[in-house]
Amino acid sequence: MAEPTEETADKVVALAAVEFYDFDAAMGELEDRPYGFTYGGENYTVDMNVDAGKMLMFFANSGDLKSIPILLRVFLSDEQYDAIAAAGEPFQKLELLIGKFAEELGSGSGN
Repeated sequence: MAEPTEETADKVVALAAVEFYDFDAAMGELEDRPYGFTYGGENYTVDMNVDAGKMLMFFANSGDLKSIPILLRVFLSDEQYDAIAAAGEPFQKLELLIGKFAEELGSGSGN
């Protein structure tokens, strides 16, 4: 094992001076963010605290219409997704729903 040097000691001191923000603790303070809506005559409730990995997947594909199913899977359970897909509603209604999801995400970004 190498002997500690003055340079190594300086790095340890510098690292000790770094302040870390504890995102894990902050997440424990988040409140539930339910969002309710009616689509195709059915009532739905989703939690707007969404999985980061799913959101990253959506953002990676967000310039493409193929990203719409990805976005819906971010928010909806499999059962909810299947019901909305089978509702037979016009695409414009789906666009409104996606817009509201985006709005709700933006309104909670200060948490």
